[in-house]
Amino acid sequence: MAANTSIITQAGVVSATSQHKRDFSERIRRLYPGLTRILALVKGSNLDAFGKPAYSGRGMIGKGVATRLDPEWATYTPIDVLYAATGGNATTVDIADTTFFQTGDKVMNTRTDEVAIVITLTSATQLTVTAITGGTWSANEGDTIAMLASSYEEGTSRYNTVTNELTRNQTYLEIFREGVSIADTAKRTPQYTNEGMLERYMTDKMIQALRKVEGSVCFSKKATSGTTSVTIGGTAYTVYSMQGIVDYAGAVFPMNGSFSWETFNTVMYPVMPKTYRPEETVYALMGRKIAAVMNQWANDGSLITSDTKEVKFGKVVKKYIMGGALEVEPIVHELFDTGGYSNKIVFFQNSDLEYLHMEGMDINIRENAELPATMGTTNIVEGVVGLKSWSGGANIKIFSNLLAEA
Repeated sequence: MAANTSIITQAGVVSATSQHKRDFSERIRRLYPGLTRILALVKGSNLDAFGKPAYSGRGMIGKGVATRLDPEWATYTPIDVLYAATGGNATTVDIADTTFFQTGDKVMNTRTDEVAIVITLTSATQLTVTAITGGTWSANEGDTIAMLASSYEEGTSRYNTVTNELTRNQTYLEIFREGVSIADTAKRTPQYTNEGMLERYMTDKMIQALRKVEGSVCFSKKATSGTTSVTIGGTAYTVYSMQGIVDYAGAVFPMNGSFSWETFNTVMYPVMPKTYRPEETVYALMGRKIAAVMNQWANDGSLITSDTKEVKFGKVVKKYIMGGALEVEPIVHELFDTGGYSNKIVFFQNSDLEYLHMEGMDINIRENAELPATMGTTNIVEGVVGLKSWSGGANIKIFSNLLAEA
């Protein structure tokens, strides 16, 4: 296989003998991986080249329109009601941050069932409390303290005024371009005019462009300063880079080679995001190695059949129930099939993600984009695209080192 990075001419026709074979185009077997499915989840992502389908979407992840290159949105995180104690005694409890407490709040030690009322915010990390009459209070490092409803006297004028402000989120849209140039002389030959070779080039270019954008959806990183300065050919450019799923997620949870049906339920489920919607499917990006291990869970001990003439053997699982509460559907993807991510899983829910594009600038083909002096046709696959995580990444979870390395 040879790569063509310049204008396509007659000398570069796809033929073992450089002869114009009129039936060549219809004998092409496209060897695209079948494991590309991120953009296939985007609503309305049916794309074509010259009227011929190049890509079709399943319509699960929403598509949004942005009016600027740095769109913003906000998330609201409710005030927590559970706090880890770092210490305390018969009249105090120490926690990492007392910002969201006020006098009059009731607290409970979930280890001892003791209940007390906050009377003073002693410091940024300590509350002074009074035990409910007839009871006692104690707090030790490692206890979990629950914030209960506030208690006030009759005819009170006191009230709780603590609120949690919105969290600002921002991403960037990336300008993406891929081109194909064909000389005017080459377009005049029967191979290009009668056999649709130009259509073939553009269809292949469209699918290849989408595979590359799909890689950005997974792995692209947002610059901390908004843009990245690059110098190419002696010229300095300032460019935006979109934020991908992995960059949104942040911290990775290591499994240390202990991935099994038991740990899937008892280790992974307890640390999954609490803000997942229980009625909605959780998608799990993975490679074939991890998918095979998961499917084997269903097949272990279940391959014996009373029908010796059975021609099919084994079980196929489309969704797994994690912890008895979350439906998890594996998505086997080529970018997770080899390399470092072949031993990782990335979890997300489609309601948390939105594929973004600049208004009127979704990925498409711009025809006849060549310079006036060019004796040929340049068609460009281009778009201004990005990815939004409504939760700011809080609902994306990554697990690493699932299987012990050989």
